[in-house]
Amino acid sequence: MNRQYRLTYFMILFITALLPGFYSCNGEEGDDEYNGVELTGTGSLTLQFNHLFGGKPLKYAPDSFFSAAGDTIKITKLAYYVSNITLENEAGVKTNLNTYHLITESVSSSKTITLSNIPAGKYKSISFMLGIDSIRNHSGVQDGDLDPAYGMFWTWNTGYIFFRLIGRFGKADKPISYDVGGDKHSNVFNFSLTGNKVKSNQVQMQLNMDLAEFFTGPNMINLQQDAHEVHSGTDTQILPRLHQNMKDMLTLTNIQ
Repeated sequence: MNRQYRLTYFMILFITALLPGFYSCNGEEGDDEYNGVELTGTGSLTLQFNHLFGGKPLKYAPDSFFSAAGDTIKITKLAYYVSNITLENEAGVKTNLNTYHLITESVSSSKTITLSNIPAGKYKSISFMLGIDSIRNHSGVQDGDLDPAYGMFWTWNTGYIFFRLIGRFGKADKPISYDVGGDKHSNVFNFSLTGNKVKSNQVQMQLNMDLAEFFTGPNMINLQQDAHEVHSGTDTQILPRLHQNMKDMLTLTNIQ
């Protein structure tokens, strides 16, 4: 065997020895191409809720905002429930984290929800309810964020106030007071996680709630003409319109 032949033979053996590792690396690289949220081990998920009005950061009165109908609006209270946060994996299996959270604009800590001990997996979507599911809504007095002491509970048969918005409008500072509840008026939001490349056991998501949508689309609310005080889960006039508008209030803006 001459030197050139030995060198060629050695190179062939060397390349052959590398091939299994080469394909293995390709496999790992393909795994890195996963689009979505991939939790490793036991993971945690943090949801950060930001409140806006017409794209501007929400501030309580005396700051004011303009609705699409031209009403001058000042907000003095915003509170709502987020519940049944659910992750769906690649195989379509859903994991309901069975949590209930009261978010209040004036309580900064409430706007950040951190959930731990989430099963490892590759998740393609996240969903949650703005409101309370019918079972817990009619289970009477409860504790935690569902404690009636927070003032978001009507009665055991009527249930909880899912969404509360209080303020004033117009030059005369007329009151705005919307308490939205009733099983028919909860909203489920579902956000796709594909298109995001996150591979970590600590995931953070930013969500924006724009209150301008409450008064805008698809149903324009004119406070000079429409009801601006609602305290019922069964109102048949304006509540269905508000319920539709609320579907557009929340967007998922960032995942990391």
